[in-house]
Amino acid sequence: MTYNTMTGFWQLLSDGKIGSEKSNGKSSTSERHPYQVAFYYQINGKSYFYAHSTDTLKWYIKELSDNGKIGEETASGARENPYHVAFPFQIGGQTYYYAQNVDSNYWYIQELVEGGQLGEETDQGQWLNAYHVAFLFTINGRTFLYGHNIDSNYWFIQELMEGGKIGEETANGTWQNAQHVSFPYQIKDKHYLYMHNTTNRCWWITELFSDGTIGQETARGSWKSTFQVAIPFQINEKVYYYAHNIHTKHWYIQELTQNGKMGSKTANGTWRNSYPVIFAAKIKNKSYIYAQCFE
Repeated sequence: MTYNTMTGFWQLLSDGKIGSEKSNGKSSTSERHPYQVAFYYQINGKSYFYAHSTDTLKWYIKELSDNGKIGEETASGARENPYHVAFPFQIGGQTYYYAQNVDSNYWYIQELVEGGQLGEETDQGQWLNAYHVAFLFTINGRTFLYGHNIDSNYWFIQELMEGGKIGEETANGTWQNAQHVSFPYQIKDKHYLYMHNTTNRCWWITELFSDGTIGQETARGSWKSTFQVAIPFQINEKVYYYAHNIHTKHWYIQELTQNGKMGSKTANGTWRNSYPVIFAAKIKNKSYIYAQCFE
């Protein structure tokens, strides 16, 4: 299968605006450039991003330069199976990433090491259910894995331990609505979870606690239109999130305020392309958003 891909990155500004596109490249390839899963991480002051194609099973790691530009490839390979969910975390001074296949429910944790290389696998297993939405959050030095099944609305939280292991479950439950788009964020010493259902367009925010449990709902509402991609970012103590509708190509940035409330929109527009794959990075005190589309 051959794709035409368009890649670009933009600087995120302190007033909740988005800067001009820094680079834009178009290529036709059947192997390494298209990816459906990507994340950013840092090791010893160097920035990298990991990308994985769920179609070709290829993966690669590239360095990100101090000015945000995508640098040289440091490692590459192919998986035996696709992994639809993946994200990095740090515990005990080491960096790892968690990956899961939502068809087989198999998951694994692998270390990320210096030089943009992969280390040893540290844990693996198979869930009883698929967790289509998953992420981690860290509060007071403890790191937790959150997983959610969009068919049953079931969710759970489990602690991540030193050595790249999964520990005990700390909470579980069932939401009234499925959350197709979700992310955790922090404002000062408070941690929150934002959730959005793309079918009925409702959204809600709840507090997250340091013992790996979920608190009371702090805000709720409904959008006129939905979005399928969202990611939070922080600049100068203010927290925002970027959201994008991959069908209409509309995007916006909105502030998230104290006490788990929704603030005002600070920017919006319509892209020429749809960008279903995004990740954010903070390099040398500058924040960027990276995006890839498929034509």
